[in-house]
Amino acid sequence: MRVMRDLHKYFGLVTALVVIIVSATGILLVHKKALGLNKVTFTLPGYAAPATPDVWDIVPAADGSTLAATKQGLYRSTGGEWGQVIASPTRQILPLGERLYAAAREGLFASDDNGQSWQLLLARGEVKALLAGADGLTAATVTGIYRQSLGNKDEWQTLLAFDKKPLDVRKLLPAPGSLLLATKEGVFSLAGGRLQPAPLPAGASGPQQIDLQKIVTDLHTGDFFGKWFFLLVDLTAAGLILLTLTGVYLWWWPRRRKRLAAGNVYR
Repeated sequence: MRVMRDLHKYFGLVTALVVIIVSATGILLVHKKALGLNKVTFTLPGYAAPATPDVWDIVPAADGSTLAATKQGLYRSTGGEWGQVIASPTRQILPLGERLYAAAREGLFASDDNGQSWQLLLARGEVKALLAGADGLTAATVTGIYRQSLGNKDEWQTLLAFDKKPLDVRKLLPAPGSLLLATKEGVFSLAGGRLQPAPLPAGASGPQQIDLQKIVTDLHTGDFFGKWFFLLVDLTAAGLILLTLTGVYLWWWPRRRKRLAAGNVYR
């Protein structure tokens, strides 16, 4: 019986730590967008980023060098050797005349020397998409849609400011008298500062196919049941942490009290 009690005790203490970690991280994952967890970075020994960069875009420069936009930043190659020129994760590189633009998480960067040096041109959040047209350069960020002034490249006009729930823009397309936005939420038309949805044709009939991974993830985060279920997930996770901590205390305090009474522990 003593072996079983010891096994139960030590196994319970180990799993208590696991329950606390899983519950606490579960609360953070439920609110990851609101808390902006993807914008917070740390450097942990032995837990570094992948050695091979995750490349999104690659373009040649006028001087023969090559630029690569990666999840780890913007890199420039001269003579076969790569060097990082922007530390922020970069999604797209756009050559426009003699200037290069880089859509990065920290904002829109520009270079006038073939990518050797860069300056932050538009600090309005992560840049999702770029479009070069007759009206100038248009940038879609997490805060809105902005257009560069033709007369002054350092001035920007706000075409649309997003509210608390921004669109996840993936591509911009010019249209007669308007601008089309391809987003995660669908296609939208922007004209005169007004955003209008452009419904796509209905797809083929039949049940919609959903990945099992998404169902499991939505069950874990609470998305499966709706936004109000988040409160129940938070309360459950907090309750598990409270039960675990109080359980450890209820086991530890009687043992300590007995030792104090026996004089084995200094006061």
